[in-house]
Amino acid sequence: MAGTALFPQIFGGQSEALILTPVMLLWVNLVTDGLPALALGADPKMGGIMKRPPRGSGEPVIDRRIVASILGFGLIMAATGLPLFFHGLPNAGELMRAQSQLFTFIVVAEMVRIQIIRTRYELTMLSNPWLVAAVISSLVLQAMVLYTPASALFQVTPLAPVDWQWIGAAFAAFLLLGAALEKSLDWIYGKRTEWAPKKALPARKRVPAEREERLLAFYLLSKTLLEAYTASFGKEAEEKPLGENKTSEKVEAFRVFSETLLKAYEKLSYNKEENERPVSKTPPRPK
Repeated sequence: MAGTALFPQIFGGQSEALILTPVMLLWVNLVTDGLPALALGADPKMGGIMKRPPRGSGEPVIDRRIVASILGFGLIMAATGLPLFFHGLPNAGELMRAQSQLFTFIVVAEMVRIQIIRTRYELTMLSNPWLVAAVISSLVLQAMVLYTPASALFQVTPLAPVDWQWIGAAFAAFLLLGAALEKSLDWIYGKRTEWAPKKALPARKRVPAEREERLLAFYLLSKTLLEAYTASFGKEAEEKPLGENKTSEKVEAFRVFSETLLKAYEKLSYNKEENERPVSKTPPRPK
């Protein structure tokens, strides 16, 4: 509609002129956006990720903030890209050059939009080498489309330095408006990367009766094992050093294992001073 109102001789009536051709749209969606999208899978984890608040059980994957971000960036890209296109029509004197300017601007803006969004998660551009390589590859591919014989397939024309100046001006406006949009959305919806408020540690719970019974059974088992060791192998372990035969080493390992079980019980048991509910008093360990 804007093209028909501003340039009726080009877009009005039975004209088949388009702002962007289908081939250009496919190139942006499948190639220049595809490589960075794959590289985003290698992004490092955020700092303090285990201390951040979890997503609510009823919170959708695409929440209001994401919808607002998608719509906002779409409007910003249209507000900065379309003036570039319409400015190039009367000055350049041909539709193909104006299309080439807008086509290149969208590719560059998409590369920058990725990092604007990643700053929300406190990720720098250099934190993901694969993403850096993908962005550089996409820009190189775009340059090949403009300055190689492939330009005939995409129906674009090589851009002059003055064209790049106008693209840079539109890109600067997009960058400023995009950063302002992210700040505004953070102010409205808040940041998901904010640290969760520190909560006081819960009071130590008293030991349930069932756990007391399990602990006592654990102690009795350890005691029985140690008594079995003393009755069966105690004399042999005292008479023969550990280095003389393999049997003494196994016997000593059995004794150490039993004593370890007893020590574990002592650590798990609670007394009256530490808990409201007392536990069974530990009988003395046999020597």
